[in-house]
Amino acid sequence: MERIALVPAPPRAYVALVLLGLLLPAAVVLGAAGHAHALLAPAIWVTLSVLVVVTLTLLSAMARGDLLLGPHGVEVRSTFFARSIAWCDLDADVQVVRRAATPDAALRLRTAGFGLPGLASGWFRTRGGERVLAWITADDLLRVPTRLGFTLLLSARDPGAARDALVARIRAAAEAPDQ
Repeated sequence: MERIALVPAPPRAYVALVLLGLLLPAAVVLGAAGHAHALLAPAIWVTLSVLVVVTLTLLSAMARGDLLLGPHGVEVRSTFFARSIAWCDLDADVQVVRRAATPDAALRLRTAGFGLPGLASGWFRTRGGERVLAWITADDLLRVPTRLGFTLLLSARDPGAARDALVARIRAAAEAPDQ
């Protein structure tokens, strides 16, 4: 399988997750405990342990952004979402779009996803009403329409090369005799 590198989540997304997912809740729990003898309560330590485990799980999920090109199609992996799409279900009208220059491609509604400053991952609706599976960490996006009722919006490290590789594979699959 050929791997197309996606732009990883920026450091500010990791900082936001640690602040919002660990430090702020920990401060609330410890502040609510208030008294020194309350800090000895097992419930507080269980709560803090759960916060650490959840935050570490989310941090590891943020490192998961892949686009794999296989013999039968592509596989998109982002945080908690993965989707395999056959070549015949992809449209060859793959484009590189600039997020700021394409207002209809702006994300409007997160239907099932993960969002932090600098990272949008999962299922969204755009301002134009389009359903998208997204891994957005940069301004230049690879827009890959499918015949399955949704579009892929991905931040590839080299969007032009990624577009060319995808279009070549989609066209080759369309021209290949059915097996």
